[in-house]
Amino acid sequence: MDIDQEIAKLLGELGRLSQQQRPSRELHNLTVLNIQVLTYIFFNDRPPKMRDIAEAIGLSLPSVSTIVDRLEELDLVTRVPDKLDRRVVQAHLTPKGRGIIQTQIELTSAGIKKGLSGLRDEDKLTVLNFFQTYTAAMKEQPQLL
Repeated sequence: MDIDQEIAKLLGELGRLSQQQRPSRELHNLTVLNIQVLTYIFFNDRPPKMRDIAEAIGLSLPSVSTIVDRLEELDLVTRVPDKLDRRVVQAHLTPKGRGIIQTQIELTSAGIKKGLSGLRDEDKLTVLNFFQTYTAAMKEQPQLL
């Protein structure tokens, strides 16, 4: 048995299962890329520039601009000119946009908690350590994603 291959298969299966999870009602009209942009903005320490979003998600600046146009139409994001350089535009979540992502995080967290409920604390710690190590490795080598 190839352990690395088995882990990769399980991570793939977890991804498929999480996609099947019932999303909050507000997400039904959003594409995967819309949700990626909203999530990126949500978890950023400061409102990101459009170029930051494009680089992080791996899209062209015009593609991100089109996505943000749609999110603005839905009152989920606003564009705000940078205070230091008005040529630069930052993307800010509206309260509605922040609420949608927060609701999805809560639903996902509840599902994870339910899935882990049958594990002993030491097994949960093993799972936590794995994901922390795996995430750190992926951040160091993003080309592996």
